[in-house]
Amino acid sequence: MPADNCSADVEPSLGRVSVVDQHGHAIRQLPSASSFLDKFSSTAGTINAIDAVALGPLAPHATLVLVAPIYLSDRAGAAAVDSIESGPDTVVFKRNTQSPYHGVGVAAAGDHVRVSVELLDTHCDPPIRAFDVLLRVEIKGDAKLRDVTIDASIGDSQSSKSESIGRATISSAGTSAIKLSVIPGSNQLYGYQRGSCSLTLLQSLEDGIEEGGVAVGPLYGYNPHDTCPVVDQVRFVDIDAAVATA
Repeated sequence: MPADNCSADVEPSLGRVSVVDQHGHAIRQLPSASSFLDKFSSTAGTINAIDAVALGPLAPHATLVLVAPIYLSDRAGAAAVDSIESGPDTVVFKRNTQSPYHGVGVAAAGDHVRVSVELLDTHCDPPIRAFDVLLRVEIKGDAKLRDVTIDASIGDSQSSKSESIGRATISSAGTSAIKLSVIPGSNQLYGYQRGSCSLTLLQSLEDGIEEGGVAVGPLYGYNPHDTCPVVDQVRFVDIDAAVATA
């Protein structure tokens, strides 16, 4: 579940720790912020005390406040692309108006297929900020096997790193090999807008997804405060393609 990653992807860091009186006047600062931090643990953004904190000598009946600014920071940072889920259902397709989607199936020359690529960010948000990915869909035909494979990979626009997230296979419904041609202007980005539980067309993407790829985003991680937790972070890229004899 995405929520499990919230405790794994954040770590507390500490500002200056001070002891102040009820009027906000500083009495002393603790000598070591790191030793103070050792007294606490964090789970899913919740700070828990695990040991006593020594404050030094104090006046009788004093009312004190411990001021310890604690920040949650992202351990993964630039590795945000690694948080995109992959699996057998990440890339699926349907033939003409046929439903539901499948990862493996058949098509014939003259058909249209709609390919759908799921982009699910499993990181916790916050502290992970929204980010874009470079999505590329590679279409390869095999005349001997009479099928076409559709491989989806994502990369970080800031580097050359690329990672496969899923594959679908379309076999010829007849005796001839087939090929797919992406229909220009058909690339669409769908998602559940934050605060909404309905699937919505978010953006028409540029052509070239099967060549150099296209930028997709922003993508968001899991946030338990979303109106529709889990689905709010899902994005789908739909691509229409024509089937012809190879």
